[in-house]
Amino acid sequence: MKRTKLTKLGLALIVVGVAALLVVGASTYLGLAAPAPAGPPTPVPPFGPPVPFPTPAPKPRLVSPVIEPDPTVEWREFVHPDLKYSIKYPGKWYLIPGSIVFITSYDMRTVKNPSMPLPKTEIKIDIMVATRPLPAGQSLREWLYSQITDKSIILEEVALSLGGAEALKVVIEDRDPGARPATVVYVAQRPKVIKIVSSAESVYANIFDQIVASFRFTQ
Repeated sequence: MKRTKLTKLGLALIVVGVAALLVVGASTYLGLAAPAPAGPPTPVPPFGPPVPFPTPAPKPRLVSPVIEPDPTVEWREFVHPDLKYSIKYPGKWYLIPGSIVFITSYDMRTVKNPSMPLPKTEIKIDIMVATRPLPAGQSLREWLYSQITDKSIILEEVALSLGGAEALKVVIEDRDPGARPATVVYVAQRPKVIKIVSSAESVYANIFDQIVASFRFTQ
């Protein structure tokens, strides 16, 4: 009987000890797991506006210059022995030299009535010396307009330089009914003035401009 009481007392002490250990362990665990009190927020350094990433500059393109071929390379060249000028014309065209030089897109010997107006599909260019000389101190334009009468009207005017020589290209039309406008280029070689005359309505107007552009005084 006495042994039984001791045994029950020992068991009770063991249970109490275990319970105490559990309470202490739980308190320790809870103390360790509890979050630390929040302190003041960590200051964030100030930032300015976003800086854009620099865009690389585009690389320049290397473009080769386009060299237009000279359309007069294979043309014929005529040099006037007295008036001291040279001019080029297409190789298949015709040239008749003289005091008045004729350059034509057709054979003039085949024309039965030269007084008839030319069709627009052909062209005749006359090169001659103007009747009136160019005085010293007077511009080519002043010289020209001093000769324009009420019977004519200038429709177009362009200043040119042909091999360094002063030139003036005009489109002139007579006021007479049925008259066709003419393109006239005046080239100054004081006191002389060279006239290059052609129809303004020919399909060869561009060829005429190329012929005029080839004009040069040889001395």
